[in-house]
Amino acid sequence: MYKYVLSLILVICLFTFQSCTQSSQSIKKQTTPPKSKEDTKSAIFYKAEELYKSRLYAEALDMYLNYIKRPPTDKDKHQFKDRALMKMGSIYTIQGKFDDARTIYKQLIKEFPQSKYSSRAQLGLIYNDYSQKKYEEALQQIEPAFAMTHKNDHSGLYLLKGDILLALNRAQEAVVAYTYAAEKAAQSELPHIIKRSRQAISILTLDELQYLINVYQGRFPVVYMLYQKAQNEIESDNPTKAVTILEDIVNEYPEHEMISQIQDEIESIKKGKIFESNTIGCLLPLSGKYSQFGQMALNGALFAHTQFSSLQKGSPVQLKMQDTGETVEDAIQAFEKLIAENVKAIIGPIEPNQAEAIALSANEHQIPIILLTFREGITQDLEYVFRNFITPEIQIRTITSYAMDELGYRDFGILYPDDHYGRTHMDLFWDVVIKKGGTVRAVNTYDNHKTDFNESIRKMVGKHFLRPGVSKWRQKKLKPIVDFDALFIPDKPDKIIMIAPQLKSNDIEVQLLGTNIWHDKKMIGDSQQVVLGRFDRQHLQNAVFPDLFFSESNLPHVQQFVAAFKETFDKEPSYWEAITYDTAMILYELLNSGTIQDASQLKDSLLHMKEYRGLTGFMHFDDQGEAQKQLYLLTIKGDSFEEIGLR
Repeated sequence: MYKYVLSLILVICLFTFQSCTQSSQSIKKQTTPPKSKEDTKSAIFYKAEELYKSRLYAEALDMYLNYIKRPPTDKDKHQFKDRALMKMGSIYTIQGKFDDARTIYKQLIKEFPQSKYSSRAQLGLIYNDYSQKKYEEALQQIEPAFAMTHKNDHSGLYLLKGDILLALNRAQEAVVAYTYAAEKAAQSELPHIIKRSRQAISILTLDELQYLINVYQGRFPVVYMLYQKAQNEIESDNPTKAVTILEDIVNEYPEHEMISQIQDEIESIKKGKIFESNTIGCLLPLSGKYSQFGQMALNGALFAHTQFSSLQKGSPVQLKMQDTGETVEDAIQAFEKLIAENVKAIIGPIEPNQAEAIALSANEHQIPIILLTFREGITQDLEYVFRNFITPEIQIRTITSYAMDELGYRDFGILYPDDHYGRTHMDLFWDVVIKKGGTVRAVNTYDNHKTDFNESIRKMVGKHFLRPGVSKWRQKKLKPIVDFDALFIPDKPDKIIMIAPQLKSNDIEVQLLGTNIWHDKKMIGDSQQVVLGRFDRQHLQNAVFPDLFFSESNLPHVQQFVAAFKETFDKEPSYWEAITYDTAMILYELLNSGTIQDASQLKDSLLHMKEYRGLTGFMHFDDQGEAQKQLYLLTIKGDSFEEIGLR
């Protein structure tokens, strides 16, 4: 439902933003003479561009604001201000801050009426209404906008018009708008326009489709319409007619970019290998010790199916479910049942050992599968295997980037439990801090079965061992050596709410950093809660940690999802429902695009998927099938969690 938000914003900008040098993973000491004020001002802008390109939108926004607030210099007389304002408007739109975006766009239009970015700000204003589902208001602005925008932006206007018409269930008119967009577009814009055209074509009625085929003979997008006509014949169990249509396309349009795919499809139909239905399978633990998580995940998939089916007119997407039970053998049997159902893709499993076994089987059968597990390296060298989940690597990248790039911290301490979870996160955190040019000043571990952490804390800050020449009496009076700005503690809330007061009693007051398991109501528990004495939540104020999902987010599409989910299930969704919802929606939308007829095409579409705006942040898959995503950064304020933003 939200698949195209980011890509549409980028289309509005019409590929005008210059490429920036990739940011280095390490921060080197300055070896060149200090830059002049002019150079510094320009450097701020280029740093903002670099952050924007890396999708670090909050950091980029701060940099752009820094740039435009600085007074003009002789060398840089705000030469990039119009460009900076355009990017700021785009970021506010991405963040769902539509009023702020509108203000910025209007400022840009007023201050730089002749700028090419002023023209694009007009599109931004219309897109804001579209994003807020004010479709009629947005549509009314399209025609007047042609007189106020540069002709190079008219393809973007037609594209936006098509999207608005599609949202209004006026698919035939949308195809016409996309056709105008294609005729005026630059070559680099065509792939996106083609994609949207095919989505609109896929939901045309038979009469609408035939009418447009007659109108656009020999023109864009007649090949895609003829191809859709063939797909309709396949769904109507008329493969012979479908082959005839496809062969006519090959003969009539031999140079078209789809010909190779169409020829492969003709062979697949003749061999009986073509997909006959859009069916997705779920492998989830609905019995056994993981059944609670399995049921939540299933609710997310079912809710996605309901939402998608109610909003789309295309071919129905079916959902098949199998219980993976508790053992690897149970999971394999469930997988084989889904194979018999002729599923196009699979979501799950959750349990790591089951996921590893099923990943190998799915890859062997060449069925795209998106796993919901944290097992390290599970997608490595498996062409059809993907993973959409929160991993230690993503968490550490997020929390260190925030602490170092936004808060400016360079010195860190680590206090970790002596178990697999603690050691894994400690190693990753230490490695990333060093790579980013920071320093780990203090490290210590503790026995995870104990409740008194004073000894471990004191060892970390030099209070446990006698200092040379210092009496035992004076030793107790000495202050701890706290030469770090923030302390990372990768452990469960039960331990954190005991550790925090003991840090305070040892005079250690620094920024606390944690992992997603801190997102637990115990962390904001009532001040009367008793854990080894009185626990007061003041010790955890301003603690920061990442998570995959935040049901109280101020992002509009998250609020809409949460409200609809609560109305259906009478409870708030967790990250299990959210991650499965996102995963299912990705597959539903791809399968309903009208461009995928076999497993290989689906696999390639997942690999080349543009940034997807889901409930769990922006994401795409890398070349190993791992989801690269932003996480929610949360902090504790008073007796509640507050959202810092997506990072």
